[in-house]
Amino acid sequence: MSTTVSLPANVSPADPMLPRPYEVARVRRETRDTFTLALEPVADDRVPFAAGQFNMLYVFGAGEIPISISGDPARDSVLLHTVRAVGTVTEALGRVKRGDVVGVRGPFGRGWPIEEAGGFDIVIAAGGIGLVTNGASAEYRDLRVTHDGQTIFDGSTIADPAEMTLFRGNWQTRDGVIRQANERDAARAQFGDPTWQDYTLSLKARKLAGRQGFGVIVRHSDGGSYLQWNLGSDDNKQHTLEAHLASHSVDDTTVDRTDGSLESNRWYDLKVELNGARVRCFVDGKLVHDVEIPPLNLPRLFAVASRDDDTGALILKLVNPTDEPTEVEFDLAGLDKVGPSATALVLSGDPEDENSLEHPQKIEPREESLPIDGTHFEHTLAPNSLTILRLDAS
Repeated sequence: MSTTVSLPANVSPADPMLPRPYEVARVRRETRDTFTLALEPVADDRVPFAAGQFNMLYVFGAGEIPISISGDPARDSVLLHTVRAVGTVTEALGRVKRGDVVGVRGPFGRGWPIEEAGGFDIVIAAGGIGLVTNGASAEYRDLRVTHDGQTIFDGSTIADPAEMTLFRGNWQTRDGVIRQANERDAARAQFGDPTWQDYTLSLKARKLAGRQGFGVIVRHSDGGSYLQWNLGSDDNKQHTLEAHLASHSVDDTTVDRTDGSLESNRWYDLKVELNGARVRCFVDGKLVHDVEIPPLNLPRLFAVASRDDDTGALILKLVNPTDEPTEVEFDLAGLDKVGPSATALVLSGDPEDENSLEHPQKIEPREESLPIDGTHFEHTLAPNSLTILRLDAS
């Protein structure tokens, strides 16, 4: 069913504080929980935008959320927004159909200096947010994410813990307060938009009980990398800033530390400012960390080749560590004949997915057959995947 809305006569359609009606022209499903909306203005009041800006998308009856613009600024007649369904509003966006109407406010943000960056390698630091406890129970309130003075996320809109991605703990929400009630767990709750960049996170937090403390997460990406600020760590003796960038459990991820402790049942004002690679952390207005943490720049492909001595088969093992499909061109020089087909064993999925008793096959390998036309061919690797190709070769 389509919804019809109209603009008040006394408000300019270009007013960035007023949702403008856009009709859903098409919906393209990218993955099981990610989709792209193509939106066209109901009235011909297209608004120019720049690469790197975002809009506030409003779903009538569900709420509003900031989503980056993923389309071409040269084609401002259609807005493209790629969305991952992780909460109330994004799940509501995932239910819209062609012909439905959503509200659009924006664009916001400074955009990227495309012309100045011409000819240079660029690295973008971006990511969502989260809350952490480590051997303590804690509460959080008055959580805001701002960008260029505009509030792009209000934590009081989280009405149910199910709207966050949770890792252990007893998470609860009530009257705008988020609580983790288990004082023994190392727990995390993650939310927000992984495409946010150059933002400020501010909130109040207090420890309820436990030996250690709490923390926050920023720059959380779909690939699993994030920065974690821990307060009252090391038996409530230090504040530490960690960079989890494709790290292993045995790695020392701490990039900065300072002496500090937390009192129970006292509210602390916390603020994290992100500007490019620079990260500044404040407690009650006092600067406690000021460091440069460049984002991870992963290769788009890892590969290794081997030979089965018994059968002569060529075995190629390939890893795509990125969140996007990666096209690979194969040139098997030195071989006279390959194929005519190859067997591919593929393991792929969301980096946060886990098998469980309820879903024991959520992540499992699948076998595919690929046609091979000679020693030169192309194949697209799925996002976040391991692919093992087995080819008959001579």
